[in-house]
Amino acid sequence: IAKDALEDYPGAILDFNRSININPRSQFSFFFRGTSWIHLKDYERAIKDFSQAIELNPEDALSYANRGYVKLFLGNKTEACQDLAKAKSLGDIAAGENIELYCK
Repeated sequence: IAKDALEDYPGAILDFNRSININPRSQFSFFFRGTSWIHLKDYERAIKDFSQAIELNPEDALSYANRGYVKLFLGNKTEACQDLAKAKSLGDIAAGENIELYCK
């Protein structure tokens, strides 16, 4: 996480890869690696990592929200709005606000 905070996204991804190799059920490693992929503009990998985080914890509102934002950016409005609605239902207030902006 420190390398991500320092904007060393390739280094952060390597660290998250190590973490996932040690604990492949680490929802947080998939989530944070997904955010690093966003910074590197590798949106398909970001979606895959957020999806894996959701598979590991279906109550992870932030992974639904982030996956929705990436899908929205890629022009997949229908799926994006479904993810944002799920994030909202799990308590993500910002996702609800963004539904009002982008999903009407």
